[in-house]
Amino acid sequence: MTGPGAKYCPFSNLNNIVAIAEPVDELKQHDHEKAIRMIGFKVAAYLGETARNLTPDEVKVYETKPLLESIKEYPHLPKVAYVYMLQTQGLLHDTYVYGVDALREI
Repeated sequence: MTGPGAKYCPFSNLNNIVAIAEPVDELKQHDHEKAIRMIGFKVAAYLGETARNLTPDEVKVYETKPLLESIKEYPHLPKVAYVYMLQTQGLLHDTYVYGVDALREI
């Protein structure tokens, strides 16, 4: 990302991997979308495997204690719950949670 808008986008300083997938003739849209989804999974697995044995420059560990233990340790902190809505709309819009399609879990 370049140009005057780049300074307003936090992603403009990142390195991006782009896969270009042109559909073959007479390929149904659903099959094309499925193929693109699989490309994404394969790229993610490849990158993960490539980085598996690398040593990071820095490691930060955050601990989540059991609820009652945390309340006792930090009684002055507000109690907050966060509910995240999962939404799926089709192959290229599905939401995956730890590799599982949320649509299949409904």
